[in-house]
Amino acid sequence: LTGGTPNYLDDRQLVRLMGIIDDNFGLDQDTEQSLHANPKRTSQSQLTLLHGLGFDRIAFGVRDLDPAVQLAIGRTVSVDMIRGIFEDAREIGFKNIGTDLLYGLPCQTTDGIKRTVDTLTSLAPDRIDCFAFSRHASSRAHQSALDHCAMPSLADKMALFNAVVEGLCEDYEWIGLDSFARQDDELTLAQAEGRLY
Repeated sequence: LTGGTPNYLDDRQLVRLMGIIDDNFGLDQDTEQSLHANPKRTSQSQLTLLHGLGFDRIAFGVRDLDPAVQLAIGRTVSVDMIRGIFEDAREIGFKNIGTDLLYGLPCQTTDGIKRTVDTLTSLAPDRIDCFAFSRHASSRAHQSALDHCAMPSLADKMALFNAVVEGLCEDYEWIGLDSFARQDDELTLAQAEGRLY
């Protein structure tokens, strides 16, 4: 189960959903379950429930930690909140904690994204996915609220991506086109051994 931040469901709904999935797909102790979660909808009790339902991997959508960028996209999360969620997930027993970064967001600067990368690496997630943002207001109505004048140019987007790569490659291995994983991560080992596909 991944994508779509299903942690907006309440506890009862999560238990029901996993029962439906188990009834139809037959989950067992060897099934690896991962979840993409909105950090603002996450609590310690929800993480405990998710882990009890068999989830051992979780990724939190961060996007960017620069306050100006967060204000521009209407998605605010504090560093303290992210730190607390990561700590809770580790303490509860999640074996892999990931996050994401988007580059090409309104108001992003190379200095700002470098600060975000520095902060994220200090929190030591196991994986960081880095995706390009493209504004498609005609097909995604909520994106029409984004100021198109504040969007970085293509050259600026490349500079942002380069800043991310430079900031992450000291502590993380570059996997594929847009993922970064710690040195001991399964993806890193599979890539080094030619088993990644």
